[in-house]
Amino acid sequence: QLPRKVCTHLQNTHHSDAIATTDVTETIRSQSHSQMLLLQSKFPSLSSSDELPLPTLLSTPEQVENYIDHNIDAILFDCDGVLYRGGEAIPNAASALSSLVARGKHIFFVTNNAGSNRHQLRDKLANLLHLDSLRVEQMVTSSYSAARYLQ
Repeated sequence: QLPRKVCTHLQNTHHSDAIATTDVTETIRSQSHSQMLLLQSKFPSLSSSDELPLPTLLSTPEQVENYIDHNIDAILFDCDGVLYRGGEAIPNAASALSSLVARGKHIFFVTNNAGSNRHQLRDKLANLLHLDSLRVEQMVTSSYSAARYLQ
């Protein structure tokens, strides 16, 4: 949640959108840094240095692609509301997934919906997103996780 000062500024601003965006960006950066410091205090092994750097916000698609290419091997996607809503795919979800696969990234799909098993989830994603190459092994449902935990 944004601080009251920023919300008021955004509601009352008569400046360009760039000014409001900068204020929001700096607020997000500051809040992220505070949260990282809190995590560091609870989990000292997160950082070997005394001070954490401010989080880097990637502002262009090229920066995001470069970061993903060099720093991320696997990505977990929540399904409902992220890749589809009801019976419809979220716009550009399929092309984003295809792009990640083409870059050699491992993608997995997680859901807390216990009403479908891994095969059903795979079929739903394959049909909605037109991605026939998806495998059951990439699906992690809450019922599957519970069964594995009980084993």
